[in-house]
Amino acid sequence: MKSTLRWTAAAGLSIALVLGGAPTANASPGTSDRDGNTTAVARTSDGRAIASEKMAKEVADFWTPERMASAVDLTFATSADVAELPSRASKPTGPAGTVAPMAPSVARGSGFSTMLNESQAVGKVFFTTPNGGTASCSASTVASGKRRLVMTAGHCVHQGAGGQWYSNWQFVPQYRNGSRPYGTFVASNLTARTAWINNSSSAEDMGIAIMYNGGAYGLKVVETVGGHGLRWNWGYSVSVTALGYPSNLGGGESQYFCQGTTLGCRRPADPYVVQHDLRLQRRTLASGIQRPDRVRIHQQRREPR
Repeated sequence: MKSTLRWTAAAGLSIALVLGGAPTANASPGTSDRDGNTTAVARTSDGRAIASEKMAKEVADFWTPERMASAVDLTFATSADVAELPSRASKPTGPAGTVAPMAPSVARGSGFSTMLNESQAVGKVFFTTPNGGTASCSASTVASGKRRLVMTAGHCVHQGAGGQWYSNWQFVPQYRNGSRPYGTFVASNLTARTAWINNSSSAEDMGIAIMYNGGAYGLKVVETVGGHGLRWNWGYSVSVTALGYPSNLGGGESQYFCQGTTLGCRRPADPYVVQHDLRLQRRTLASGIQRPDRVRIHQQRREPR
């Protein structure tokens, strides 16, 4: 399966045994396209292509509760990233566009007795690193024609310049404290921006995974939990909510959110994006999030309906 996606909107180590024995470098370069994306077949830690749903189940079985609990959050954003922010707010390169969000095909609850203001289309991804360790990141499903896409950061699919693709890549929607309310989905293909792979460009730190059918009901991931919509070329001053699993709040075991208004990156002395992301421990590749002194991070309980 090959992905030829055009990126039109912004995306969201402990030692472990690996499938099939000792870790093997997943050094496949992947296939690049004219739009600046590189795609590779997802693999197990011993280098086998995950070429069937049977192999996807093997990956899902690899992720025991113990391995998931020991996976360390792969936080990447640092204050050094400020230097890579654009010196001026960029202008739209074309007309504004929208992809509407998608509702799940079958309405099923998470089964949690404690209800939080969280999104079932946001979850955690777990993967094996080339040195045999395990790591995790935040991610979310996005609406698409085939209902198979999960969006995350580029550094959550590939190590960047001089590095390799991660392996044993799985997504757990609405993960909470080890629970998998909608089951597990395993990647068939991983895509990152070529500029991230070649140069570790912070401005291009975006990743996408195409997922096999799976989960608790054997459906596509967006059929199971729905998918977030996309908007591009809408300018600035747009109200946004960022959701994720910050490792410095609750140990990364449940969702938190913050809300603000996007703004243009004006000069490197204005680290609005990075300071916000250091607080949330999650890179948000949007136009920029409202100043951090005006942003609050929340986790709210709500009564079940």
